[in-house]
Amino acid sequence: ITVYYNLLLAYSLVYLWDSFKHPLPWITEDSGNGKIWDVSYFYDKILHLTPDISEIGTINTRVLIGNVVAFVVVYICIAKGIKTSGKIAYVTVLAPYVLSAGLLLRGLFLEGSGNGISYLFTIDLSKLT
Repeated sequence: ITVYYNLLLAYSLVYLWDSFKHPLPWITEDSGNGKIWDVSYFYDKILHLTPDISEIGTINTRVLIGNVVAFVVVYICIAKGIKTSGKIAYVTVLAPYVLSAGLLLRGLFLEGSGNGISYLFTIDLSKLT
């Protein structure tokens, strides 16, 4: 089970690394069908799927590096025992609140944010009938 979750963490690390590219590699330019998410990005660029099950592909170095980083992070988290895990818990519990507050503040200072907030809290009873 641990290997499975580390592989999911490796995929997340690869996506995190790719999210710093501009433009995002999984966004498509074709908006005719209303989809902006390129599903083939995951299968072609992340998994490197082969067209046939009899073909053996090459080693995916990006996912391999992400998997090694994930194993190192897990090892560091559990190597020192319960004291270190307790300290790591403080970071992992507080980090989502800090990041959410930062994103909230960033969103509040964007152009047109006042219009969005007023639209959110304005009740239009005509749409209920």
